[in-house]
Amino acid sequence: MAGPADQYVPADCAESRSPSPAAPQCARLRGVVNAGGKLYPCISLAELLGIDEAGGEAASGRYTFARMLLVQWEAQSYALPVAELHGIIRYAASELKAPAATINKGIERYLAGVLAHQDMQVGCLDDSLLGYQLARTLR
Repeated sequence: MAGPADQYVPADCAESRSPSPAAPQCARLRGVVNAGGKLYPCISLAELLGIDEAGGEAASGRYTFARMLLVQWEAQSYALPVAELHGIIRYAASELKAPAATINKGIERYLAGVLAHQDMQVGCLDDSLLGYQLARTLR
C-alpha cells in the first residue's frame, strides 16, 4: 500500500471534522481531514486492527507528535492518525518471519509477517487486505 503518494502531515496542519452520529456503523471513520486544501476520509487504523491506542508507551527520551499518514489504495486516498512514524523501509519478502504465537488474534489476520529492523520487531501489514478494509469502511 505504500507508494510515492504517501505523505506525512503534522496533525496540527490537518483539520478534522467528526462523522455524523446517524452513522454508528462507521465507527472507524473518524471524520474528514483537510490536508493541503484537499479532503480525505480519516480512518482509525487502531480501531480497524483492534489495537488499544492507550496501551503503548513512548520510548524514554523521545518526544512524539501526532501525525496523519496519507495513503492511497487504488484511486482513493485516506488519512490515518498515527502516534509515531519511523520512516519507510524496503525489504525482501524472504525477510518476513511469522508473528509470535502470543500476538493479538485480531491483528494477526492483517499481518503479512514480522520484520526485524534495528532494535524493533515491525509488523508488516497485508496491503491488499488493509486496502480492502479501508475501502469497505466508506461503503
